[in-house]
Amino acid sequence: MANVARIAIFGVNGELLASNRFFPVPAVSITNRDDFISARAIRPDPYFSLPLVGSMQQTDVFTTSVGRSLNDGRFAGVVSIALKRDYFTGFYRDLSNGEPGRPVSPRRRHSRA
Repeated sequence: MANVARIAIFGVNGELLASNRFFPVPAVSITNRDDFISARAIRPDPYFSLPLVGSMQQTDVFTTSVGRSLNDGRFAGVVSIALKRDYFTGFYRDLSNGEPGRPVSPRRRHSRA
């Protein structure tokens, strides 16, 4: 997937447990990062971060993260997908024909009865 920079699972303390990019995983923690803190707070709803620079690959990304919970409700960590910002920037630039400030909205297809 051209738009995915990384898929990762983080533990309850923000430690990297698994990644599609590294094996074995390096000692990395995101415990103080906004996306981890927010995903924990609003679980099970997804959290979409502001743009950030990925700590391991130094890639301009934004993340979509979901906090996980155990059956008893205790926090169990976060599943996070880092998406390449330039992929989405290009996608929306193409939709707007490169015209800055041009509004872009999804169109709903109407069926004929």
